[in-house]
Amino acid sequence: MSLILDGFWLPQKIRQNIINTETTWITERYLNGRPTSDETSGVIVARWPRLSLKEWKHLMALLSRSRMLVTQDFFQRLHRALVKISQRFTNPQDSLSITALHAIPAYTGYSPEMIRFTLDSLDLIPISTLEQITRLSIPDTVRSQFVSLKETVKLDGRIRFYGSGVGNGIRKLLPGQYSFPLKPNYPDMVLGFAAGNVIGTSHLISLLAQVSALIHRDYNREERKFPLVLVKNSRQEPIFTPLLLTALEEIDPLLVSSIGLMIWDYNDDELQDYLISQSDLVIAAAADFTISEIDKVVQRIQKDGKQIRFHRHGHKISFTTISMDYLGKEVAPMIPENLEWIHLTALLSAVDSIYWDQNGCLSSRIHFIERGDSTIHSPIAYGKILAEKIRILSAFLPRGALPLHNLHNRFDRYSSLTTTNEVHLCSTYDDDFLVVVDERSWSPSIFERVINDCVERTIIVRPIEDIDQVPNLYLKWLPKNNLQTMSVAIDGPKQTTWSSRFSRFADLLGKRGVTAIRTIGRGPFPQMAYSWDGYLPVDLSANRSSGYFTTVEFENNYQQILDTYQLYTSRSLNFFP
Repeated sequence: MSLILDGFWLPQKIRQNIINTETTWITERYLNGRPTSDETSGVIVARWPRLSLKEWKHLMALLSRSRMLVTQDFFQRLHRALVKISQRFTNPQDSLSITALHAIPAYTGYSPEMIRFTLDSLDLIPISTLEQITRLSIPDTVRSQFVSLKETVKLDGRIRFYGSGVGNGIRKLLPGQYSFPLKPNYPDMVLGFAAGNVIGTSHLISLLAQVSALIHRDYNREERKFPLVLVKNSRQEPIFTPLLLTALEEIDPLLVSSIGLMIWDYNDDELQDYLISQSDLVIAAAADFTISEIDKVVQRIQKDGKQIRFHRHGHKISFTTISMDYLGKEVAPMIPENLEWIHLTALLSAVDSIYWDQNGCLSSRIHFIERGDSTIHSPIAYGKILAEKIRILSAFLPRGALPLHNLHNRFDRYSSLTTTNEVHLCSTYDDDFLVVVDERSWSPSIFERVINDCVERTIIVRPIEDIDQVPNLYLKWLPKNNLQTMSVAIDGPKQTTWSSRFSRFADLLGKRGVTAIRTIGRGPFPQMAYSWDGYLPVDLSANRSSGYFTTVEFENNYQQILDTYQLYTSRSLNFFP
C-alpha cells in the first residue's frame, strides 16, 4: 500500500478556498530515492494541485490578505513552537515522527538513521542567533577588514565585505566613521525556489523571507506586515516542509498565515512570468541553469520598471583545510582511550563530508592536509584514520540507497594509479565509501575531475606544504561564484583568537569567493545568522552595492572544535568505542 502525502502546503483557511472536488492532482511516486511506477508497499506518493492562472491569482490574493502585522514576540513564539515540534520529531510514538521517518528516507534515498539524527538535532540550528543578527549594525570598515560581530550583536565570529565600485575608494579617502551603506527595501512579496533532496531548503527560504520584515525593526515607531511568501517546493524532497508547516499551524497559526508552498512547472512561462512580476525579492536555491532561466525573466520584467532583487544560490563547492596544529601526536582532551588529536580532527572532518552523502553544497569534497615534521602525522596517516572514523560513523549514519557501481569504478580507477606511489588508497573495495591520498601533480583540468569524483562519500586527501596554497594555488582555478564553505582546523590550543596566519588565510579565501568559514564538524548544521552564499539576513530587506559578505563563524577555532565534539557526544553517539 502506497502512502500518499501532500508535497504542497497552504494555510488551512486558504486551502479550503483553493482545493475542492474538481481539483486536478499531480503525483510523483518514489522508492529508495528514485522515481518508480511500482505499486508495491513502501512507495511514497507526493501530490500537489494543478491550478489555472485564475486560481493562482485568487490564491495570491488570499495570501496577501492574510499578511499579519509584525509583533515583537515573533521569535519567542517561533522558538516555543519549534521546541514542541522537535519534541514530536524525537518521540517515536508521535504520528509526526512516524510519518517523517517512514516517508522521507523512502522518497529521498537517505538512510532512516540519517533522517532520524537530523530530526533529533534541529536545535543545532538555533533561532536565537537569527534574532540577534536582525539588529546587526555594520561599520564601513567591513570593506577593508574582518569586523567582529561581538560588538553589535554578541555573536561569535567576524564579517567582511568584498565588493567593487567607486564608493569603496572614496570612503577610504574621507576621514571619520561611516556605516556600511544599506538602503532599506522591505519586500511585500518573496518568491522562493527550492531544489535538491536535502531536507528543509524550502523551509529555510520561507523562514528567511519572514525574517525580512524583522530586520532593524523599531516596534515603537512603525507598523510593518510580514511579506506574502510563496515557495516552489522541491520535487526531489517535497515531504519535510509541509509536515513542519502543518505542525506549526496547529500550534500557532499566525506564524504561517501568509506562507504558501506549491509546485509548478518551470516551463509554464505564463505562470512563471506572473509570479515573478508580483515579487519584490526572489530567492532561488537551485541548479545554475534554472537560476539562469529565472534571471532572464527577472531581467525582462525589470525592463518594464519593476524592481526585483534576486538572491542566487546555485551550484557550490566546499572544502576542508587542516593545519599541522591539529595533526600532532599529543593526546586530545575529552576523548577516551588517550587518543591523539588527529582522531578528533578526522572524526569531525568526516562528518562534514559524509552527511547527506555529499549531496549538499556544504559537503566537503577535498581535504587539504598540511605537512609537518616527525612530530606531525602525515597526510597518509590522516587518510587512514579518516577512513577508520567513517567506518565508525557509518554505523550511526549509514550511506543511503545509492548504487555502489559508481563508487567501485572510482576505486578501480584510483587503484590503477597506485603504481606511481603518488596515489594511496586508504579504504577498501568493500567499504561503501572511498578515501584516497592524491599527491600527483594537478593541473586545473585534473583538479576539476577530482572535484567531480567527490560524490557518494568519496573524499580526496591532498597534501599541502602551507595552508596558503589552498587559496593561492587551487581555488584560483575555480569560478568565484561556485565557491561556498571552507571547514577549518587551523589555530591550535594556545591561540585564543585569530593568529596573523589565520587572518591572512581567511582574507585570501574571501578574495577567492569563499563566503563561509566554519570549524570542522559544523557543515551539516549551518547557522542562519551567517553568510549564505554571500548574503547576510540584512540583505533580505535592503539594497547595497554589488559584492558579497564572507563570514567566519568563530573567534576561537580550538574552543569551537571542542564545543562541536561535545554537541555530538551529548546526543549519546558513542564515536569512540
